[in-house]
Amino acid sequence: MSDSTKSTPALVEKFVIRLPKGLREQIKTLSEHNRRSMNSEIIMVLEKHIRQSLQQEDLQDFSSDEILREMQNMQYAENNDMNSSGDQQTNDVLRRRLEALPPEKKEALLELLG
Repeated sequence: MSDSTKSTPALVEKFVIRLPKGLREQIKTLSEHNRRSMNSEIIMVLEKHIRQSLQQEDLQDFSSDEILREMQNMQYAENNDMNSSGDQQTNDVLRRRLEALPPEKKEALLELLG
């Protein structure tokens, strides 16, 4: 195998992209600040964006009724001093689910909760 056809195990696919003017320099500056190669910086940004997009999709899979029930359970637990450290994670998940709802559904849910 010649040197030109060798590839590292991490390199699976090659993709050429055209960047808007100035973006390459921004990526270079960011990668230098983070002590990474430009390639690693771009991969990290893309992976982070994809993870966040998938999380948003997961959050949107919950119906307003499910979120309402969970929030009512939270209110019940708070009113009866039943909060534990695990409830904080539940609260965070519910807040993210609520924020992922379309504005009209979010408003309706908040109205129901009073």
